[in-house]
Amino acid sequence: FDCTVFCCDCFFHICSFVRIWEEFIYLFLWAKGKKMKDVLISIIVPIFNGEAYIENCINSLIKQTYNNIEIIIIDDGSIDNSAVIIDSFARQDDRIKVIHQDNEGQTMARLRGVECAQGEYVLCVDIDDFIDSDMIASMLLIAIKEDADVVICGYKVLDNGKVELCSNNLNTGIYTDNDLLYLKNNLFFYKKFYECGIIPAVWNKLIKRDLFIKCQRIVPNEIRNGEDVALTYSIIRKSKKVVIKNEIKPYNYRIVQNSISRKRDDLFFYRSKILFDFLDKEFGFDYNGIAYYKLFM
Repeated sequence: FDCTVFCCDCFFHICSFVRIWEEFIYLFLWAKGKKMKDVLISIIVPIFNGEAYIENCINSLIKQTYNNIEIIIIDDGSIDNSAVIIDSFARQDDRIKVIHQDNEGQTMARLRGVECAQGEYVLCVDIDDFIDSDMIASMLLIAIKEDADVVICGYKVLDNGKVELCSNNLNTGIYTDNDLLYLKNNLFFYKKFYECGIIPAVWNKLIKRDLFIKCQRIVPNEIRNGEDVALTYSIIRKSKKVVIKNEIKPYNYRIVQNSISRKRDDLFFYRSKILFDFLDKEFGFDYNGIAYYKLFM
């Protein structure tokens, strides 16, 4: 019998219990001062030909331990059976709202979804991914406690049966004032070439809806490479308080080799230029690290 291992194990469980209890108290005290309708969370799910992944993704959303959610699925002109499947889900759960539109791209799909959203915070989920059952609860607790504009978590990468635990390069912490300025100055480039301070994906971030929609509206629909970069970094640039929690990793990002985000066609460089022009306009062409980002994209 190893007493050292036993004591360490006990200590770990005690610390975990204390952390969970503290978070429960924060939520309890906060909820007493607000009506439950004020904590509605909107989950935005754009979809284009995602029939193979819909069931796994949507089931992970409807099984969240935090129930006060709305799930807005935007069918962006799918030509497979996606529309039929998501309509079936909507008939079974009245928290699911489905929007069907002609194919206009992810930017317009997200904008359409967030303009219909009623929640105080927004979470985006890609249809080929899924989230752990406590993702909304754990991130909302942080958002409430800190009154954060954006809460950023770690994530898991799933690739052919392998799972990699990933974090943002910037440390866990609460970023305001000078710390927030430091974060913003290290978005595109952080210490090492090819590394960003914050992963530019929008899907591992819980974001205040008003801020999200303000930034989504300025992202040109012509951007088809790097839509997340344009949106995410614009959101963080306009934020007043950002919380990073690398130790929680409730988002499951699936590597899909033929996905739109991984394609490189004849228009790739033309579309990239549209993104770069937008970033130059929003951030300034001499913004810290932006030139490095252009090189490694």
